[in-house]
Amino acid sequence: MTLGNGHLDSTPAMHELVASLLLWIGANSTLAVSPAPGPAVELVPGPVLARILFDGDVPPAFATGELRVEGAYIHEERAVYLAHDVDLATTAGRGVLLHELVHYVQLAGGTDTQVRCQAELEADAYRLQARYLAQHGERPPFSARHVAKVSRCR
Repeated sequence: MTLGNGHLDSTPAMHELVASLLLWIGANSTLAVSPAPGPAVELVPGPVLARILFDGDVPPAFATGELRVEGAYIHEERAVYLAHDVDLATTAGRGVLLHELVHYVQLAGGTDTQVRCQAELEADAYRLQARYLAQHGERPPFSARHVAKVSRCR
């Protein structure tokens, strides 16, 4: 399941993981989860992920290590991109994938049209990620202050 080579992971194990996380999202939120297959998942090196997320205009904070990007959902490609060092065999790694799948569900269901800006979608994704981690005995690696900061319209 963990690739690290930048190729889409279309193995049955990945499909099963995505399906189980989508079911979890549906059971633990008010988001409408479609029974259709989820998005593609691709593991890529961190710098590649940053270029994808920032559309080629990578902020200096990424180069200095102040900013770490672990995942992104690109709606136009119907694909989740994860940093190649995200270990999907761990609860923390699955939490990162779940966060991006929340964005998939939000955009597929039109939730993005109900917010003032795309950043507001982050609060729900972080809330569900924290709940998932807590249910599996782990603490989230982010603070409420971080969530408030990244969820604010600029």
